[in-house]
Amino acid sequence: MSNERRLEMANRDLATFASTVAHDLRAPLRTISGFSTIVLEQYREGLPDQAQHYLGLVSRGATEMSQLIDDLLTFARTGREDVERREVDPGPLVYEVLADLSGDEPTQGVELVIAPDLPVCLADPRLLRIVLQNLIANALKFTRGREHRRVEVGWTAEEEGEVTYWVRDDGVGFDPAQAGRLFSMFQRLHPADEFEGTGLGLAIVERVIHRHGGSVDAVGEAGAGATISFSLGPEDALRRRR
Repeated sequence: MSNERRLEMANRDLATFASTVAHDLRAPLRTISGFSTIVLEQYREGLPDQAQHYLGLVSRGATEMSQLIDDLLTFARTGREDVERREVDPGPLVYEVLADLSGDEPTQGVELVIAPDLPVCLADPRLLRIVLQNLIANALKFTRGREHRRVEVGWTAEEEGEVTYWVRDDGVGFDPAQAGRLFSMFQRLHPADEFEGTGLGLAIVERVIHRHGGSVDAVGEAGAGATISFSLGPEDALRRRR
């Protein structure tokens, strides 16, 4: 058996193991989160303030662990599922993502600027939606607390007919010297007590884009916002030239 075949089998076994473990963790987490919430809601008046605080920490911890499991499963799936490319209009996907995020990350007070002419691309629509969801969610999160919040989704025509899509915000930004860490798993450039998250969102974005044969980049400055851009590879550029 070739080394390549052994590596393929090992990766498949590891992905199966991770998915099984993640699914098995869901049930106890639901129990922890559910009963701690019930106690807080139904017995709050009989609980000391310190006990309420501790139960709140338990509930939040279970919620964070559940989000981590979801992100790990997404990361594993995006690495092993086939990429089914077809013509996709990113515009409707952006508005679907914004509608889905409005409950978790309210957009009231945010200046949303969506380019009306986002070009049709050749991509897996489900995976492209995951990319847009992570990028827009990040932009909304990292503008939170700012006096003026602005999130833009746009595009730029590159040489050879290729298109670069980007999501830009005027949020907290990041140190350009740390840009290389952004797309690594579990890497966080901001304290968890300021901005929640699992540190997997941009790693998922990079994996999806690379599986399309494309590239992803990040430009930012501390205190002055960030722009995350991606292209979908030469196959998409070739389609545009025809």
